[in-house]
Amino acid sequence: MRRNCDKTPLGSGVRTGVLKLMTKNSVLPSPRRLRPSSCLIGASLGLLLAPGLGYAADSAAAPSGGVAEVEAITVMGARDDIRNHTTGLAASVSTSVRDTPQVVNVVSQDLLQQQKVTTLEQALRDVPGITVAIGEGGTLAGDQFKIRGLDANNDIYTDGLRDFGVYTRDSFDYQEVQVLKGPSGAMFGRGTTGGAINTLSKKPSTVRDFTALDASIGMGPSYRGAADINHRMNDTTAIRLNLMGTRAGVVRRDKVHSDRYGVALSAGVGLGTRTSFVVNVLHQQDDRIPDYGLIIGAPSGQIKALPAPEYGLSPKVFEQFTNDRDKTRADILTAGFRWDAGPDWTVASDTRFGSYDRYFQYTSVVACAVQTSGQTCIDALIDNDPATIPYITFGGGGPYKQRAWGAQNITSARGTFRVGGFRNEMVGGLDVNHQDNRKAFYAYTLPPLSSAAYLPGTKAAARNAIAINLLTGAGEPRPDYQPFRPAPTPSVAATGIPGTSITSASYVIDSAGFATDYAGFLTDRLYLSPRLSVIGAVRYDDFAAWYSNLLISGARQTFKTRSRLTSPRVSGVFEASDRQTYYVSWGRSATPVGSGIVGTATPVSGTTAAFAPDIGETLEAGAKFGLLHDRLGLNGAVFHVRKDNAKQTDPTTGEVSSQSSQKQTFDGVEIGLAGEVTRGWTINAGYTYLATKVTEDLTCAGAPLVCVANRVTTGTPVLQVPANSAYVWTSYKLSAVLPGLAVGGGIIYQDGYPVRYTTTGAGAGLVLTRDAQVPDTVSLDGMIQYEGQGWRVAVNAYNLTDRINYGQSFGNRAAPSAGRTVVLSFGKTF
Repeated sequence: MRRNCDKTPLGSGVRTGVLKLMTKNSVLPSPRRLRPSSCLIGASLGLLLAPGLGYAADSAAAPSGGVAEVEAITVMGARDDIRNHTTGLAASVSTSVRDTPQVVNVVSQDLLQQQKVTTLEQALRDVPGITVAIGEGGTLAGDQFKIRGLDANNDIYTDGLRDFGVYTRDSFDYQEVQVLKGPSGAMFGRGTTGGAINTLSKKPSTVRDFTALDASIGMGPSYRGAADINHRMNDTTAIRLNLMGTRAGVVRRDKVHSDRYGVALSAGVGLGTRTSFVVNVLHQQDDRIPDYGLIIGAPSGQIKALPAPEYGLSPKVFEQFTNDRDKTRADILTAGFRWDAGPDWTVASDTRFGSYDRYFQYTSVVACAVQTSGQTCIDALIDNDPATIPYITFGGGGPYKQRAWGAQNITSARGTFRVGGFRNEMVGGLDVNHQDNRKAFYAYTLPPLSSAAYLPGTKAAARNAIAINLLTGAGEPRPDYQPFRPAPTPSVAATGIPGTSITSASYVIDSAGFATDYAGFLTDRLYLSPRLSVIGAVRYDDFAAWYSNLLISGARQTFKTRSRLTSPRVSGVFEASDRQTYYVSWGRSATPVGSGIVGTATPVSGTTAAFAPDIGETLEAGAKFGLLHDRLGLNGAVFHVRKDNAKQTDPTTGEVSSQSSQKQTFDGVEIGLAGEVTRGWTINAGYTYLATKVTEDLTCAGAPLVCVANRVTTGTPVLQVPANSAYVWTSYKLSAVLPGLAVGGGIIYQDGYPVRYTTTGAGAGLVLTRDAQVPDTVSLDGMIQYEGQGWRVAVNAYNLTDRINYGQSFGNRAAPSAGRTVVLSFGKTF
């Protein structure tokens, strides 16, 4: 919804300085002309008072020989209504969060700044219904999310284009984060059954020059510096530079830390005119010790298993080797072209090229070892006998070096016209993308069996028999346990190479893969009346993936897969008033084998190449309201998701399981609240309830595979999905006490959830022997900040109660979240 500039009170405390001027050489359709001088004065005041210049946009130039005619202006004044934020998606006819017929959670610039968010993962703490997974098999790592219980590992986008890499994304160049929930295949393509995560990057502005500097120091310890510099070159050209350097530890997690820096440079020409071009270059490097968490186990005779700290282990213990490393580099070039071909037609073309390097060496615990006495490691932990040592063991593969790249272009045209007297909006286009991934794998030398490195009673040297003391962690690796780069060895025995972690002749030492997707999409919105519309969308993808392994024996394996996907979506939207919107949407999404060619350990194999794509169907009904004179937005939705051919990932090997016939259902309710309660008091809140069930499952074994019904897992909740999750963040400006002073606080809650079911036996004799779970999460956060004369100072505190929570989990392990953390930050805007 747009408001005339001269209807916006200039004395309302303009905070975020969002200014959008659109000019045309024509007379305004509104009955009263706007005064450009008033608009510019209001805009200038907004910019002077903007703490982060978060939403500064483009001003327009008058055509040569003409007079600038201001058609409309949007000023985000005393409040920034996130419902009017654009989604900017090429395949969507909806232009704002308000009129998008699905749940859209927005983490705004204000929220990012108030909470001092530094990574994408931290930003998504403010979005209920999202869980974080430790990398399956130790291979994926990076940002691994689930939306409404459904994998979103390959569903991360920036400015509507795929981000192909596997790395931990810093938020230094984020304008905001949007999570679009529900069926999104028609907009984004393969995957996106649960939804998609789309980050919006900072763009250059022609409004004015500014420089914003920020620095912080906190517990962990952690140090961070950032700069945001915008330079207006003329009325239609600007450049913007963002810089970041971070060194971050984690409170109550020994050894875990990240050293990263980033540079983002963007430039725009033709801003505010009919033809514009914006290019952005981002470079980020990270050298971190990854956190693969603590063992999940149970005392003898108990089925329910919990993370070891629940039995008294200190959450500080680092159950990995200290030379574990995750070194990543991401270089991403994005270019966007816009052309207003006429009053009702726009052509756009967006292109991205990303290059990614990675060296990954990790230790992932997988087993709570049974002692020689028959005790589990948890028994030995809680028996109060100092003579018994609780041992754990680890698994996963060897280190690897990865070089990957991806490219994408989306070209679209959108227009508005009338059909049989009815208003009609249409967008159509082409999406072509390609990914390429190459890895060089390492192996480990093994200590001799005579050493004290192995579990008591071990008969043969093996990597998964190396004992780690649960109480102390692994520490420094032994000199005789080191990575090495194996060479093809045609004479290698079927049992592998003695004295190394190579246990078979099929050990992979190199891999290469690529995937190509050619897609076309069409979306149409027909207004049956000024308030009732129907949206129909369809996307067709021709997807092919190729993957090849070089084995230690010198043999090469090659696998191919091809999928033709149709992703339809239908929505009905009724806008009862400017402040009430109701919708019903149905959509289908598909995830083919090989979709994660960059981020999956074995994206295609001889077993999975013939698998049908995962198919997900979602039915959602929702409503969006404006309350308190439209200052406060309330939205709610109910939804049902059915997923067929759901694949599972083996937590030890990282390979896609052969259980391709699992069927799952997800029924849920979601409620969100965002906006201004009273002047100076803002709130962001959300709640999601998910009832999940495995409705059909098989267990498969043998060669050839023989599959039978799995009566144990059928009917159980889907893994890694909390039933209830909620968050509240509120802030209040204490202007009556001291102008510029503000306080804020919030709470994050998430139910406990299952992470792995373990069974024994077969057929009718199949029984559940272990139900691994992660406990619930409760985190109380707070903030106090002061702004004045361009200066900003703030104190943020996280997990004030110092509760042991678990931020990531998978299979047999869970990673504790940071303990109580306090961060002091400073800022200056010029």
